[in-house]
Amino acid sequence: MQHILDIITLVIASIAGLVIIYGVILGIIELIQVEAGNRRLNKAKETLKAQKVELEAKLKASQAAVINVPNLECFIKDMQDKLPNLDYEGKRLALDMLDVTVWLDGENVEVIGIIEPNLKPDIVPQSSRCSFNGNKFSFNLRNR
Repeated sequence: MQHILDIITLVIASIAGLVIIYGVILGIIELIQVEAGNRRLNKAKETLKAQKVELEAKLKASQAAVINVPNLECFIKDMQDKLPNLDYEGKRLALDMLDVTVWLDGENVEVIGIIEPNLKPDIVPQSSRCSFNGNKFSFNLRNR
């Protein structure tokens, strides 16, 4: 009888040991899952940081590209009022100052130039092809 009690005690101790081992294994599995989740979240965090930097750069560029419409309209009106009264040399100097090139070949007129926004930008008529890239206005106006 004592021998059976010793065997039962040994079996219970073995089961208790297995329960402890099972608990340790579950703890290790949980730790592995938490670490995998942390790696995934850290990777997502880095991706979000990169996107934030990119969006901040785009925001800064778009804020720099904002045109003060009332000042632009005033400048255009001022130029429209004064340009017709200039002589040929005055008009040539105005185009040269704005870094605008005009090509005439008898039939066609081609106007090409880039106007920096901080130089009171874009006196190009609305019918021209005009674009804003970075910090410059580019246009190409053809009369055919």
